Amino acid sequence: MAEPGALGGGSPIGTPAWRDRLAARLGALPPAGGRRLALGQVVRAPDGERSWTVVAGGGAPAAVHDGVTHAEVCLVASLDAAELLASGTSAADLLADGRLKVRGDGDALVEGHEALAHLAAALRGDDGTGDGDGDGDGTGEGR
Repeated sequence: MAEPGALGGGSPIGTPAWRDRLAARLGALPPAGGRRLALGQVVRAPDGERSWTVVAGGGAPAAVHDGVTHAEVCLVASLDAAELLASGTSAADLLADGRLKVRGDGDALVEGHEALAHLAAALRGDDGTGDGDGDGDGTGEGR
């Protein structure tokens, strides 16, 4: 079984190699519509803080940037909570448990729901149809 949040590559969440795989997956998806969102993520890991920003939506290609300087809103979590989030645990559950914090413009999260769905598809490794096989047909049966 792959490490939670590892995007199938074995690198810990938020490391440069992990972010490169996330960027590749985002780049393989068609651009998300809706509002353009710059979502920062800060992970507090034992080896230090890891931070990056995903910019998606608005019909333009998504991108991953180092740091959170230009993020509208940031999700802040421990490494354990970030791994849970990346592997599909509900952000609402993590927020309710106090394991996930939001900094910045919280309304941007609601307005950027299409960009968030795009990011979730990249983390799942699918094409956004929700079937998880990446072929775009929505059947879940693969190619």
